Amino acid sequence: ETEKDIINTQKNVIIIGAGVAGLAAARILTLSNKKDISISILEARDRIGGRVFPKLISLTNCDLGASWIYRKSENPLLRTFTGSLRMVPDITNTFIPIDRYSNVAVYDVETKTRISNDVLTKYDELFNSVLVDPASDECKNLKEKLDSNLTNTVFNILYRRLLEFNSSRLEAWTGLPTESTGNVIECDKDLFEEDYVPNNSYVSALSEFAQPVIPFISFNTEVTSIHSNNESEHKVSISTIDNQHYKADAVIVTVPLGVLKSQSISFHPELSAEKLSAIDHLGMGLLNKVYLFFSCEEPFWPKELDIIGVALSPGEYKENCNMYLSLYNTNPGVVALCAMLSGDFAEISESMDDEALMLRVMTPLLSLFPQTCPNRPDSFYRTAWRSDKFARGSYSALQCQSKLEDRVALAQPHDEVVFFAGEACSLDHPSCVNGAAINGEQVAAMVLALLDKSNQET
Repeated sequence: ETEKDIINTQKNVIIIGAGVAGLAAARILTLSNKKDISISILEARDRIGGRVFPKLISLTNCDLGASWIYRKSENPLLRTFTGSLRMVPDITNTFIPIDRYSNVAVYDVETKTRISNDVLTKYDELFNSVLVDPASDECKNLKEKLDSNLTNTVFNILYRRLLEFNSSRLEAWTGLPTESTGNVIECDKDLFEEDYVPNNSYVSALSEFAQPVIPFISFNTEVTSIHSNNESEHKVSISTIDNQHYKADAVIVTVPLGVLKSQSISFHPELSAEKLSAIDHLGMGLLNKVYLFFSCEEPFWPKELDIIGVALSPGEYKENCNMYLSLYNTNPGVVALCAMLSGDFAEISESMDDEALMLRVMTPLLSLFPQTCPNRPDSFYRTAWRSDKFARGSYSALQCQSKLEDRVALAQPHDEVVFFAGEACSLDHPSCVNGAAINGEQVAAMVLALLDKSNQET
């Protein structure tokens, strides 16, 4: 047998991004136990997780990115998770029946009182009936759809405030202002499972999920170009910002939609017109957070609450926060709130200085709890996901010109050997962590099938 007769069947797979989709894909490839496949993960940051970002702040693990765990029975991260969960409904989904939960309260900023469950339920049913009504889908955006169907029926000033509160809930769900959101809302309307947040943040869930593939990750490795050529020995060539070069037989691109929109990675040959159109049409939403830490021994809000909602005066929700997540029950002894900023305010917040932003998110709290709320927190921490060059936003959404088919086009392989994975490619669970993980696993299975076929042909 001569050297020319020996066929090298070793296949190299490179995964771009060590976010949840990339980690999920790497786990499938690694755990397949195929000795003829080697994997590498190129990560631009100095950490794993991408938009899942648990960080130790004021001696407390805080989730700067994703907070919730959905679909408990089918969530890949929970297969390895040894920590505990707390049931906390994600009220950004307006189909969540708030009246079922004693750990959620919505306050009227004018009367400074808690709005009754009966009122919330009645209004939510009215609001959601408009969302699912196909008769008004000719409206050019979600705001027009809501205004044309609800404004004339909402004579009660409280209902007007609830219209805007629910609009802001949707803006947190999509990450887009209602003026920019299309009429198709990708919400779980069946709600066959509860929502959870991990106690003590995502830190354990993420590290346990990533553990088998950590040795394959090259950190601080920013990819700038991907060249594919199906006829060459190594079908994909990858270059980085510091002129490192990698060869692979297949690549899985798991960078966020916002990074694809920024065109910081070039593709050769150019992506198809359908994929470029999908990248352009899909929206990249934004949700920012401001963590507020207080030195008081007990919360100044009812301690049983995990979610505090605020029905602000008409028009105020565009420039203020009206949803807060308590850390007191998930991080015992920690008196802290996470202000969740969505829509226009999330965008505005990134240009505000620290003091102005802190005062702005404290204003509703001081109004609701004037006797007990401190004038300012002892410390705070803010996010700015739009300004983050490796994210350029929080999660994908259908904006006015988007359609579900855009997610299908985005997910299609490019030049047969360049695959795409992540929450933006998921039809069943877009915009969330479990969608990224499930899609990463699905794409890894596609890559395995491709490489098996290639080996059979050789």
